Amino acid sequence: MHSLWQLVVLCVFGALGGTLALPAASALTVEEGRKYGMGSALAVFNTAMSAGMAVGPLIGGAVVDAWEIESAFYFGAGVGLLGTALFVWFTRPEKKP
Repeated sequence: MHSLWQLVVLCVFGALGGTLALPAASALTVEEGRKYGMGSALAVFNTAMSAGMAVGPLIGGAVVDAWEIESAFYFGAGVGLLGTALFVWFTRPEKKP
């Protein structure tokens, strides 16, 4: 970003993405909880969220140490795109024969 306002706009879009993603992920967790047990589903969901919060900065720091700070942003974008692609793949409707 080259100015404060560009950074503010980027942060707003990031916040909107998180605002939309977390309730949707929670709803999917509830659907899975009906099949596998609500406690188990929520435990896996919260474990994954906590692991991401712990491991993400460590990996980002390793990327910055290995290359440059810009690399962390490219790496984060790549992981986000990969996660989106995997989400689309695993939540696609099954074809009925």
